[in-house]
Amino acid sequence: MKQMKKIILSVIMALLCAGPAAAPGQAGSAAQPAARAWPEADRIFHGDPRWRGGDGASSVDLGRGRILWLFGDSLVCESPPYERKRAGLVRNSVMVETGPDPLTASAAFFWGREKGRPAAFFPGRGAAWRWPASGVALSGRLLVFLMNVKPAENALGFAPAGWSAVFVKKPSQSPELWRAAEAKLPPGRQDGLTAVLLAGSGGAAPLGGHLLCWGQAAATGEAFLMRFSLAEAARGDLSRPSYWDGPEHGFVPPERLRGRKPAPLFSGAPAEFSVHRQSPSGAFLVISALGFGSADLSLRRGPRPSGPFSEPASFFRPPEWGRPGVLLYAAKAHPEISAPGGLAVTYASNSLDPETVLADESLYYPRFVLLEMN
Repeated sequence: MKQMKKIILSVIMALLCAGPAAAPGQAGSAAQPAARAWPEADRIFHGDPRWRGGDGASSVDLGRGRILWLFGDSLVCESPPYERKRAGLVRNSVMVETGPDPLTASAAFFWGREKGRPAAFFPGRGAAWRWPASGVALSGRLLVFLMNVKPAENALGFAPAGWSAVFVKKPSQSPELWRAAEAKLPPGRQDGLTAVLLAGSGGAAPLGGHLLCWGQAAATGEAFLMRFSLAEAARGDLSRPSYWDGPEHGFVPPERLRGRKPAPLFSGAPAEFSVHRQSPSGAFLVISALGFGSADLSLRRGPRPSGPFSEPASFFRPPEWGRPGVLLYAAKAHPEISAPGGLAVTYASNSLDPETVLADESLYYPRFVLLEMN
């Protein structure tokens, strides 16, 4: 019960900056594609009876048919009977999917260990912990962006504390063999933005000679874009970012901002969303949950990484929508997944009632949606 309360409070924090809900198909001038639940694909998250659910669910194409999944708060029960009521909470875990088709692929789950018990795969620092934001494979290496969370004297008991990142040199190995090193971050005295922006919470992707990184300004719920030298990022060096500051200024170094936040791409960005370039149109698509609690899944479009992005258009209302106390969040796209005729999207679900989550395992596992694309 105590573990579930921690998870629910974490979700509430992630939802605080979400915008209002919209009816399916609302907003946006272009006709929206159809979408449907894809329950057959959900099997990939149920392949290990010890892993009893998790949220977040970002994915990274590692190459050679391997896809890495990154989860936030996860429930792990290592001994039978494998039940949520006996599970422990780990702040993050990972899964490697072998094969791009979730209907036929195999899956292996991993978490860390501390004092003989399950622990976070990516450890926190001191009393703080970390939730995975997104990841990207670069030159045969892996970079994972993380959201830092620290204890705080507020109603929730914790607060976001910026971002960090880790660097894995040999992601071709099994995750249990990985040695994740801390990436080099911008110096705090030069760039106070590191403490107020959640870099990578909207995804990351190489383009040209740069690594683009989308994220959320936690206090305002605005989306922003930053970039790094691709060569430096491939070495785990993220110390010299530049920030998109609107079409008038373009990308600027942090000293040009003088401590203020960069110009937003759009408002109403949740803590977790995804941005990717859709083939063959070349448009950039933003997938996110829209609303607080009972949230639809929404889509924005833009011609460039910086937009301008359309207003969000709701394309799917999850079957859990409207259930008393149910929370829907962390909607993201997964273009590396083989999805018949469309785009694979997942979302997370939770409940304000811990007993409901413990008893109802249709909640707190990622759920797939198939979004038809023209």
